[in-house]
Amino acid sequence: MKRVSGYTLTEILILIALIGIFSAGFFSFFSGMLRTERQARFTIKTEADVSALRTFLKKELQSIGFGISADYLKTNPEVCSASAVISGDNTTLCYLSLASRQTQWAGCWWIIDSSGNVFTNATSRFGGNCPVPPPGNHTCLFLNYDRSIRGNATCNQTIPSTVSFYLDERYPSDYPLDFLVRFSISNTTDKACHPKLQRALQLQVAGGIPQPVISCVLDFRIRYIDKSGNPLNMLPPSLQDLAGIRVCLIVQAGGNGTIRYQESLTYSERCGGDTITLLEDYRFYPFKVIEEEVPLPNLRGWGN
Repeated sequence: MKRVSGYTLTEILILIALIGIFSAGFFSFFSGMLRTERQARFTIKTEADVSALRTFLKKELQSIGFGISADYLKTNPEVCSASAVISGDNTTLCYLSLASRQTQWAGCWWIIDSSGNVFTNATSRFGGNCPVPPPGNHTCLFLNYDRSIRGNATCNQTIPSTVSFYLDERYPSDYPLDFLVRFSISNTTDKACHPKLQRALQLQVAGGIPQPVISCVLDFRIRYIDKSGNPLNMLPPSLQDLAGIRVCLIVQAGGNGTIRYQESLTYSERCGGDTITLLEDYRFYPFKVIEEEVPLPNLRGWGN
């Protein structure tokens, strides 16, 4: 008897099984490639974020005390006090700086000589040349050469033998409260972070909306460098004993992997030298220790 052309049920089932096996293998390979690509992309992004963070910290913290009058050149261990140029503890840093606000001429200053002539070689915090004469109808703070305050006035006024610092387009500006900056850790909703690490280092100027600086923060601490170069846990009582600030961070530097990266992380001695043991599920995430020490040029030689 002649066989009818076609496939038997057994052959069809075998074919379906083979297709399923090959599809599963391809899907697993493709998923692995996507996972590796996401991990690499996140790691590259984190490295870029860390590099940008270091640059930002140097630029931002070196502005501490910019344009601040002599009566505020002191320290205060209370968290976020507008009565001192630097306040806070080892987990929160607050400071005063006229270069802190996101306005067009933030960071600009002008020297006015005894004849009322105005000149400057300054650039704004965004890198643009500061205008000469200063922007009219905007608010400036006028300081004597000994940094004592002369008062607020519109920038196009010239008060001989003073230095003027740009405040804001508002008049009058609430000095110094409008220029109080706070660095601290707050909760975030960044889904790239481990579920228990949805924390970000944030910067807040006056009563504005906090802006994230870097996410996925495991640990954050501040060390204060005295004039002998020693790191301190707390602010020294005198500003003359403060030479710099060291920011110490541990951040997640990549997504969940299939291998253990490390069981603990260690700070240098200048950040306390502590070893932090990671939770079991943290060990499948890469982490990075960041330490940045920043001098305070605007405070050198001032304070009591």
